[in-house]
Amino acid sequence: MEDNMISHNLFHYATSELSQDAFFCWLLSYSSKEGKMLNYDTFSLSQKFLKAMLGKKDQFEYFVTYIRTQKIVLLNKGKGRLDIFLTIEKSINKEKLYLIIEDKVSSLEHHQIYPYYQAVLYEDSTLYNNDNLFISFVKSGYMNKWERNVINNKNSKYTILTLKDLYYLFQGTSENILDYVKDYYQIIKENYEYQETIYSALLKGNFINIYDHEVNAYLFFDSLYEHQILHDFIWCGHVSKNNFECLTWNKRKIKTKPEDEVSTYLQLEVHHLKKKKVRIMIRMNTSTDFDSIKLKTEMNQNMIKYLNYEYNYKIIGSRQGKSLGIGFIDFELDNWKHIKNTISDFEKAYIRSIEKRL
Repeated sequence: MEDNMISHNLFHYATSELSQDAFFCWLLSYSSKEGKMLNYDTFSLSQKFLKAMLGKKDQFEYFVTYIRTQKIVLLNKGKGRLDIFLTIEKSINKEKLYLIIEDKVSSLEHHQIYPYYQAVLYEDSTLYNNDNLFISFVKSGYMNKWERNVINNKNSKYTILTLKDLYYLFQGTSENILDYVKDYYQIIKENYEYQETIYSALLKGNFINIYDHEVNAYLFFDSLYEHQILHDFIWCGHVSKNNFECLTWNKRKIKTKPEDEVSTYLQLEVHHLKKKKVRIMIRMNTSTDFDSIKLKTEMNQNMIKYLNYEYNYKIIGSRQGKSLGIGFIDFELDNWKHIKNTISDFEKAYIRSIEKRL
C-alpha cells in the first residue's frame, strides 16, 4: 500500500499482538452455540481455526464456552499472563477442554510456553490435566526455522500455526463471512505472498532485498539452511539499535582440545549510515589466556594471512574486540559456495593459528 493511499482495512492499523488477540477472541466467539446460529459461515471458519489449534481432525464440533484474556498464572520467578485462555465443550459427550493460545506477531518465542503450561496444570490438578489442557503457538509474522525447532522440541501437546498455516486456513472464505475476517485474510495474504517472493529469489541465489527488512534477513538465513550451508547452526537472533541492525546465526562448535570450546558465527550487519556487510566471527571460551589485545591481534593477523595465502579471498577488513574473542573478517556476499567455503576456511585458519600458539 502506498503512503498516500488511505486503507479501510482495520488491520493496516491494528498491527499489535493485543489487536490480534482481540480479533482471535472475536472470531472464536463464533465457535459458541449462539455464534453458530448468528452466522454459520463464520462459525465454520472459527471451528477450523479452533480445531487446528487443538490439533483435532475429527468431525465433531467444539463449542467455546468461556474466553479469557491476560489470565494471570504463577511462575517460579513471579507472575505471567496468558494471551488467551479458552474453556471448550466437545459436542458429542460434553467433555471439557482447555486451550492456552500464545499469540505473536513479530516477537520471538521467549521460552515461556512450557512454564505457562505447567503453571496452569499446577493451578488446579483436579480441573486440568495433560489430557484436557492444550496449548497453541500462533504467529502471524515470520517464524524462522530455529524458533520453530525450539517449540517443536518442547512438547508434543503443542500445536504451531505459522503465517503459512493462517494463509491456507483463511483462504477461500465465503461471501457470507463477516468483513473483519476478510480484512484479516487480506493482510495475511499480502505478508505471505511477499515473503514467498523474497524466499523464492533467495533460493535461486539472488540476494536482492535482504537488507530491506528484518524479515528478509531471516528469510536469507533460512534459505542458507535450505541449501544445507547452515544445517549445524543452532540459534538465530536479531539486534536493532539506533542505526545498526545485526542478524546472527550461530553457532558451530569447534574443539581444539578438551578444555577449549570455539564457536563460529555468521553475522549479517546493516549499518544504515555505512556499507552493509556480512561477517564471519569467532567467539571463544577457553582455559588458555587470550585476554591480551596483542595476542588477539596476532591471532587474527595469522588467520587473515592464512586465508589470503591459501584461498585468495578478497578480505574487506578485520579487527578484534572485547566481545568478539579473536575477531572477525568481512567478505563479499557473492554466492552460496563463497559463504560455505568461507565459514569452513575461517575455522581451519583459526584451528591452525591456535595450534601454533599452543
